[in-house]
Amino acid sequence: MRESTIRKLIKSALISATGISACCFLIECEPMINQMYGERIQSQQYLEDYVAQEKEILHCTKTIQALLTDHDPVLDKRQSILGYAQKTDEGTYLLILRESSPKSGNSGNTRTMKHEVYHICAGHTDDIYQYPQTGSIIKDFFDRNLSIETTARIYSLTGMQL
Repeated sequence: MRESTIRKLIKSALISATGISACCFLIECEPMINQMYGERIQSQQYLEDYVAQEKEILHCTKTIQALLTDHDPVLDKRQSILGYAQKTDEGTYLLILRESSPKSGNSGNTRTMKHEVYHICAGHTDDIYQYPQTGSIIKDFFDRNLSIETTARIYSLTGMQL
């Protein structure tokens, strides 16, 4: 190969790697970006109204019970999370947002809520807690962190449904 062709290939590879790295960085920083730019959920009613709006955007018909609280066993164990979603035994969905974190003072916000509603509407909460899903802990880890969490983070940051 000619030297100019090799330089072009290297330059192209570096540009691609830089773009991919920037995207990965943004996706990994989503929780911090959400906390900085998300609007704080002020009340239970505001949360319920916002969840209804988000369900409409996502064309979601699932029943979601949203709760703004600081008294929850999962939130008590994991002080760093601002919210989570899960399917209940009755077949409905529960979305819990933290009112305020004792460590940081951070609270659940509109972007955290969008992230969790996306998980519910995309079906991520239907079986995500039923490990092992494939029998491979490593494969399940990568499925969750490279697929499920990434699509919810992209939705939270951009509004794009993948």
